[in-house]
Amino acid sequence: MDVGFFKFGAERVTNNETPQFSQSERIWCNPGLRPLSKLNNTASSPIGAYRWERTDKALTEQLLLEDEGKMVTIELRYAALRYVNPMTGGDVMPTIRCEFHRLRAGTQSSVWQEVGSSVFQVFEGNGTIALAGEMHKLERGDIFVVPSWVP
Repeated sequence: MDVGFFKFGAERVTNNETPQFSQSERIWCNPGLRPLSKLNNTASSPIGAYRWERTDKALTEQLLLEDEGKMVTIELRYAALRYVNPMTGGDVMPTIRCEFHRLRAGTQSSVWQEVGSSVFQVFEGNGTIALAGEMHKLERGDIFVVPSWVP
């Protein structure tokens, strides 16, 4: 019995366009604005690409505002943001949350734990993380998993 949950597509690529921004970005990536032609909520985000340039700028701005005395970071010297479904304000998919965290050099964050597992990748820099009391050194390019409920 074939019980796959997908539909087979065309045998060949039907659109070879490579625009600078996708149609979904052009419709949905305008902060604070929602097109009136698209008012029905969907469980998953209609945005197919969340661009690094925008993410990097948002994290940088949080830390710059902190320098100006505004407490907009989640902890001192620790900026974070979450990609959201612009239709609902919720997670990008019902089963996946996507966040980016930036810690300034030398920052030690609070201990925290989550109900679900988390996967992290180190984009820049290096550091150390404690998982269940065990220390792990990390550097650029490392990927690590924090299992459910592990502090």
